[in-house]
Amino acid sequence: MTEVPMQAALDAIWKKNLPQTRERLALLQRAAEQLSTTRTMDDDLRAHALSTAHKMAGSLGMFGLHSATETARAVEHTLDHEGLPQPERLQEQVNALAAVLASHLSEETG
Repeated sequence: MTEVPMQAALDAIWKKNLPQTRERLALLQRAAEQLSTTRTMDDDLRAHALSTAHKMAGSLGMFGLHSATETARAVEHTLDHEGLPQPERLQEQVNALAAVLASHLSEETG
């Protein structure tokens, strides 16, 4: 019987954090777009994107979004690799993350 209150609590937390999750995804999209467009990435943006991907990889699983967690982890590893990430790979990974999250980010309730 504790599953219902626990799920309700998780749904409430998810709803509360929707704006932050959308902002995090938007940051990763900006980083991927900058890399695709300019073939370079500002160090501060890269560091922020790396931190954001790490946070997303760590938190999305709590909400049962295991595929999103794995995709965010792939983005994190791509950004953490020495040298510039391959633009196409990063763009593909960020697009995949956006696709996995799309229906969840539009939810106003859990």
